[in-house]
Amino acid sequence: MRVSGKTVLITGASSGIGAATAKAAAQRGAAHVVLWARGEEELNAVAASIETDDTKAHTWSVDLADAAAVDKASEHVLSNVGVFYVELFFMFL
Repeated sequence: MRVSGKTVLITGASSGIGAATAKAAAQRGAAHVVLWARGEEELNAVAASIETDDTKAHTWSVDLADAAAVDKASEHVLSNVGVFYVELFFMFL
């Protein structure tokens, strides 16, 4: 995963593979890790576990089944964090 210095957006980031991917992105030097999921409390816990001086975590509670909510969250990310890195990958933790 080539994320060093980039902004990474992770959906389903509150638990499981999403949370593990967020941790991996932070460990690999992502500058910003944007965490999306429905559970705000869980998102905040993941954010607290990955944020460092070099990696800033940003959370947004969003239901991906709601297109309007996704649009609003995307606009928020683009205006407050910047463009995010897009790459499809398989990761074995």
